[in-house]
Amino acid sequence: ISFVRDPLSRFFSQYDEAYVRTAPWQKGSNAFYVDPDTKKQRTPHPFPYLFDNIHSYHDYEDVFCPIASRKSRKDCIFRQSAENGTLARRLERFVGEYDGRDPFDVQ
Repeated sequence: ISFVRDPLSRFFSQYDEAYVRTAPWQKGSNAFYVDPDTKKQRTPHPFPYLFDNIHSYHDYEDVFCPIASRKSRKDCIFRQSAENGTLARRLERFVGEYDGRDPFDVQ
């Protein structure tokens, strides 16, 4: 069995996965991780503006699922985004700058 997804849906899903996997707060094998105690980072992120004023997954979630619009974080799982344009502007900039030839999110 194979599943075929709409290309735009697949793109957004891949972008979100790469976004979270390379976020400065994400430990593990992430070369872009920033140690909160020392502020040291092994490798500068090629698109640091993606994470401006976002310091954790909860901060990220608060942008597309604002606190005032939910009773719990579980409410955000299947809800349509209530994002105010911040993430959309960053995505548009990323799409304009990223050539797709250098898979920065794969290590």
